[in-house]
Amino acid sequence: MGLMERFSVDTIAPEQRRECWNDIIAQAFPNVAVDPRDEDFTAHLVRQPPRLPRRPLAA
Repeated sequence: MGLMERFSVDTIAPEQRRECWNDIIAQAFPNVAVDPRDEDFTAHLVRQPPRLPRRPLAA
């Protein structure tokens, strides 16, 4: 398995988590945001970046 990217707000102060998460999500999904009801909001996103196409080696 290749490189994995992990995004989390666990280490962010609780009062800043929603804003931080919305900044992360907005970069990947424009016009999407969260508005959690829970004061203990936490979120995680793990993804494997797409693989680049292989190119033949020059002879």
